[in-house]
Amino acid sequence: MGRRSQAVGQTYESMLDGYHDTLRQRGVADVRKVPTPVAIRSRTGGVVSGVERSSTVDYSGTLIGGVAVYFDAKTTQGSRWRIDQLKAHQLAFLLDQHSLGAIVFVLVERRRGARRQHVIPVNYIHRAV
Repeated sequence: MGRRSQAVGQTYESMLDGYHDTLRQRGVADVRKVPTPVAIRSRTGGVVSGVERSSTVDYSGTLIGGVAVYFDAKTTQGSRWRIDQLKAHQLAFLLDQHSLGAIVFVLVERRRGARRQHVIPVNYIHRAV
């Protein structure tokens, strides 16, 4: 992922984090960013170097009533989002959680023209693949 794409994605995630903080304060949901796992390669003095490993999805949490929710947040500069931006292991994770009764989806932000967000249910993506 390029630096510009990464910066745009981080901006979107910061906006989502603020929204989730509001939901948590109101007692409606507790949704949090899932940290990206890092494998430590070496440690020299006070410096630790590592590489990012594959993560499951960007967000997980619980809605009021105890319902689990999992989703991945994607951003596109274009007018369309390509399904191949969702990695196979992420789709598999979402489908597994869906089979257990969780609410699962991909949240896509389109940045071209008027900014829009779309909720795409995982079962729709699974049929399209």
